[in-house]
Amino acid sequence: MVVLILKLIVAVNLMLLITVTPVGNTTTQRGSSSLVPRPWSILGSEQYSFQTINHECSSSNSRFYKGRIFSSKKELKRELSLMALKQHFEFRIRRSSKARFQATCKDDNCSFRVHVKKMDEGEYWQIRKIDKEHSCTIEGFQGRFLQANSSVIGELVSPKLRVNGTALKPKEIMTEMQDHAKSIVFGPTAESFQRIPSNLYMLERTNPGSVTDFELDDDGRFKFCFFSYGACIHGFRSSIRPVIAIDGTHLKGRFHGILFVAACSDGNEQVYPLAFGIGHKENRESWTWFLRRFRKCIDCPTDCMFISDQHKGIKKVMRIVYLDAPHGLCVFHLTMNLKNTFKREDVTGIFKRAYKIYRESEFNEEMSELMRVHPNAYNDLMRIGPAR
Repeated sequence: MVVLILKLIVAVNLMLLITVTPVGNTTTQRGSSSLVPRPWSILGSEQYSFQTINHECSSSNSRFYKGRIFSSKKELKRELSLMALKQHFEFRIRRSSKARFQATCKDDNCSFRVHVKKMDEGEYWQIRKIDKEHSCTIEGFQGRFLQANSSVIGELVSPKLRVNGTALKPKEIMTEMQDHAKSIVFGPTAESFQRIPSNLYMLERTNPGSVTDFELDDDGRFKFCFFSYGACIHGFRSSIRPVIAIDGTHLKGRFHGILFVAACSDGNEQVYPLAFGIGHKENRESWTWFLRRFRKCIDCPTDCMFISDQHKGIKKVMRIVYLDAPHGLCVFHLTMNLKNTFKREDVTGIFKRAYKIYRESEFNEEMSELMRVHPNAYNDLMRIGPAR
């Protein structure tokens, strides 16, 4: 009768994800939420103490120890795969029968091994011998993860689905996985910001004539950076048409930000980069900081002209930093604005023909046609002015 009661209690605790640990290894602190000792008055169980394990707080390595009991061989293999995935190593199953299970590191010379035996009663499996220390170089196996099957990945992702009671979307999970993979290959994003000063220093040392600068905020954190290659500056001054396009685009990394770009076209109508900058936002302050550094590189050559979209920050700053240079609007953005505003292909078609014309008489003919087809579109363009 006592044996039957013992079996029932063990079964119930295993269903509740309660694991068995040797009494000698039980060390907890008052108030700890990860390990809560629960003594049981069971005849014949003096050598064990039952503990509830918080799977999110405890590592897979701490959950593998001599005497650990698993509810099935499937659970054993899943836990072993989780540990291999988190510690970046691969294992090889040496023996798997109805009564025994043995696994070692994939490196034959490594000391890692675990021996598990099925208990006499029920479907439970218990670790009899284990050596968790690796004598191999596990870095050689990183990036393979052959044990990362669907059930193992599901075990790792499942806590994310219950964060604050809100289920994460698959796209959000994929984004986190991609960010983590990039951090493994290229290093943490935060470290790349810390390397900016040294990278800019080496840029000036290895590329004569290059211009760089960076600025920190009041708390010593990154705020702005600027760099322009000396070869690009020399090529622009010597043989490039002084028609410069400036724009900003959003960065999609962990810290986001804006990438500022100044570029023009060379003799083959290819993009010729001039300068780059990084800031937190696309506003008047950031554009002022970028364009002031850019002016130090090229100043304002004769017949120099700037082209940009209709961002308010650029328009205001150009009147301050480059008051002596005309500021035109990008025809691509104007075309998209016409298309979105009036939603007529004939209007955008006439405008495309007009801005490709070099003779004033032919340009006026196309604009007269636009006024006949759609007066409102014509008036909007005239308010901007043909000169821009």
